[in-house]
Amino acid sequence: RDADGDISPATLTITIHGGSDGPAAIDDMNFVKVGEPTMINAVVIFDHSGSMADPVPGTGLTRLQLAKQAVLEFASQDNVASLRIIGFDDNITTADISGWFNVNTSAGIAALDTFMDITSGGGTNNFIADGNTDYDSAIAALQNNWVDPPAGADLTNVYFLSDGKPTGEDSGNPNSINTNERTAWENFLATKGINATFAIGVGGDLVASDPDLQAVAFPNSDNPETNLDDNHVIVINDADTLTQTLVDTLPPAVQGNVIAGLGNPDSAAPDSDPDNSIDELTVVAVA
Repeated sequence: RDADGDISPATLTITIHGGSDGPAAIDDMNFVKVGEPTMINAVVIFDHSGSMADPVPGTGLTRLQLAKQAVLEFASQDNVASLRIIGFDDNITTADISGWFNVNTSAGIAALDTFMDITSGGGTNNFIADGNTDYDSAIAALQNNWVDPPAGADLTNVYFLSDGKPTGEDSGNPNSINTNERTAWENFLATKGINATFAIGVGGDLVASDPDLQAVAFPNSDNPETNLDDNHVIVINDADTLTQTLVDTLPPAVQGNVIAGLGNPDSAAPDSDPDNSIDELTVVAVA
């Protein structure tokens, strides 16, 4: 792709000297925006239940304070275009739900900071650590308050952050995610074109096999031996490593080796015929 996002062809010229037993080249192709990162829109579903007030040893901060800082630093990455917040405990209100922040601008970052009230350490818009951990209401809040992301990004991802298992119930309905709720959630994500949902557990009482984290994660690349989604559930020891965990989910720069191949490697010339070699590779980029 060129700088405007248009797809243009590129020419790869390979000159091979020798007989028919020379190296075998496999066509390798990838499309990138030259000089530009892959941009994402991010929805962060953010647990601010009571346990998020727990202090993190060695930091002088609570889990909630560290998590807020991590989200702000994640939003400041060059390839995060826009971000919105769905805060949750067991009493989600409209004050917990933000619009889209354009985090490519200083004004957008400042607005996100204000919404989470990081600078003062307080809790603007009821964004404080309180209440139970209500998973099914958290995902329902996004479904019921969906706003299409701004145009221009390449991907839209959801990040679900929680430091504990679901606790409590709503009128007899447990705050975990049942089969029907999981089906509705996955259908919603597919319909809205969500590329990935990362379920990130923060704290020692969570494991990657937790069924509710598994229910949130999407798409479901299940391991047939364990029946678990091994790709999109991430568990960390505490919130002090959350920033790097979030950043590590961002799309990497395109890398590869045209000889080693992006999928099928090219074969080398036999030792008995050293003249059979690839002498020249020419890549022509079309603007």
